[in-house]
Amino acid sequence: MPYQIDRLSIVTTTTCHQGCPHCGQRPLCARFPDYTASLASIERLLDRADELGCRFQRISLSGGEPSEWPELAPAAKLIRESAPRTQLICYSNAAQADRLREAAPWIDLIRFSSYRSTTDRCRRLAEELRAAGNRIEIVYPVHRMPPTHAVADSLPAICSCPAIGFFNDRIWTCAPAPSRLAMMGADLDEPDHSCSVDDDWAEHFMSRRKSRFRQPICRQCISNRKVWQKMKYTEHRP
Repeated sequence: MPYQIDRLSIVTTTTCHQGCPHCGQRPLCARFPDYTASLASIERLLDRADELGCRFQRISLSGGEPSEWPELAPAAKLIRESAPRTQLICYSNAAQADRLREAAPWIDLIRFSSYRSTTDRCRRLAEELRAAGNRIEIVYPVHRMPPTHAVADSLPAICSCPAIGFFNDRIWTCAPAPSRLAMMGADLDEPDHSCSVDDDWAEHFMSRRKSRFRQPICRQCISNRKVWQKMKYTEHRP
């Protein structure tokens, strides 16, 4: 299977006050509670992608909670100017409405995750931004608690997350990798999972493509469809 490098997920910050127990990013937020991506790091990321000839179809801003990121609007503007044909998506629980209003002109789609505790504020802000001409979706997630143990017979993984990740100035083999490694207490600098922004990403990961879907983290990842099939999740609206 060729290595897909046309989608990118950026961890903007690990700050989030929602505290959802089911959150797939919770281990990363707990291990690195003060992480915030700098605007300079985003600029370097985009410059390096251009140098390598990467043409992302989609860039996602995730967290933590992206609206808690002070650089949300400047980064969205920078991405839009650097990659005008790339779809830019922001996932949010509408924690900081003013930042989302400021960033909205440069974002193609804001996808609000509506929980019982955030439904009203998501709906109000969504109506306001739609009236201003922004594309908005409100999703009501069906949550699955991340497995706390390796799931047997789940390799090779059937991965539902084709995006590479950006966290802590490194490029990750997939968006969930930093959080899964954090949950396992593993070394986040292990080369099978990440490389420096300054490396040739495609060459780095293509050399490991045979083992990409056979990693230990895949056995505990909710993006592995085999894990979905084998785990009996409790589905609920938080």
